[in-house]
Amino acid sequence: MNTLPTTARAPFYMTGTMRLILFVFLLLAAPEYIFSQPLLLNKDSEKPTESERDKEFQRIIDDLISRRNSGDMAAPVYLGDNYLRWNRNKEDIETGIFYLEEAAGYGFAEAQSMLGYVYLKGVHVERDPKKAAQLFIAAAQQGKADALRVLAEMHLSGDGVDSDKDIAASYFKRAAELGDRYSAYQYARSLIWGAEESSNKELGVLLLTDLAERQYSRAGFLLSNLYLNGKHVPYNPSIAQKWLTQAAKNGSLPAKILELQINYGKEDSSEKKTLIREKQTELAGSLKNKEKNEIAWAMATHSYQPFRDGEFSVWVMEGMLDSEGQLPPAYLDTLAAAYAATGNFEDAVKTQSQAIEMIEVRSSEPVAKGFFDRLALYENKKQYIQ
Repeated sequence: MNTLPTTARAPFYMTGTMRLILFVFLLLAAPEYIFSQPLLLNKDSEKPTESERDKEFQRIIDDLISRRNSGDMAAPVYLGDNYLRWNRNKEDIETGIFYLEEAAGYGFAEAQSMLGYVYLKGVHVERDPKKAAQLFIAAAQQGKADALRVLAEMHLSGDGVDSDKDIAASYFKRAAELGDRYSAYQYARSLIWGAEESSNKELGVLLLTDLAERQYSRAGFLLSNLYLNGKHVPYNPSIAQKWLTQAAKNGSLPAKILELQINYGKEDSSEKKTLIREKQTELAGSLKNKEKNEIAWAMATHSYQPFRDGEFSVWVMEGMLDSEGQLPPAYLDTLAAAYAATGNFEDAVKTQSQAIEMIEVRSSEPVAKGFFDRLALYENKKQYIQ
């Protein structure tokens, strides 16, 4: 059954006064549980042996169990966390989940959120996104920003919940109001590219600009692309370069790769070009798959010609193929665009058709018109440019 444990339900109805009394009690009786987590290892120890680590772990566990048995309702949160992180055997995992379930039943948002991740990822347990969603909702109701963020992502993908971009945007907005910068970034994106009735492009750009000015590299990188595309903001290469440089400085690997690409196009020395390409390859290897897809898409389709490099884009995407040569439909869409950028329209048509067929088989949603538009371009031996 996709329901919260029976013991988890009643505490969710605790009144505000009861919660305040509980918080004050914990603040006075065990402040370390409010402001920090117990450490498994002594900070002053140098390379402790396995036996020493086991003894330190057991000392902490014994202390937490003693506190739990004395009525400290926060102790199960840290018992569960420590058991799962220690993870010596199956018994540790089962014990950790037991204590997190107990803490979630008391209404501790941290435990609800941790358990949500366990069930969402299927770590140590059978994956159960519906149960994960219930736990994240319970944590979100208490203002847990990371729970709100995960719920938004789940509604975008339809994993365990209804696929609904408007609900996702509302969760991102609430998490952003709690200071979560990634959620603010995603909410800004939803305002720019969301449904017409819910979009507010000017506000979206303002939010991105505010985030970029506060050194959030994702926002700076996206702003650089907007100003180069001339969409939603006036075309302005100098402002785009400013945001790209700042994003790279603030640690954006995609921004660094595109900065290097501009230099690659300007360089006449084959030796220096090789060095630049080696650096790009090294940086791309550190990207997550979603970021690889984004950088490959930009280098295959960007309207700003100095960014484009079909061969590198193909290399990035082909490196993501699984053992059976498969990719998700959105990634196949990028690979097809990369093939087209190199003039390989035969593989572009084949790959784009595969992406469309995969969506038709796996999704209840209709295939987006853009997939068919790009297929038509490739069939006519034309590449797709944003």
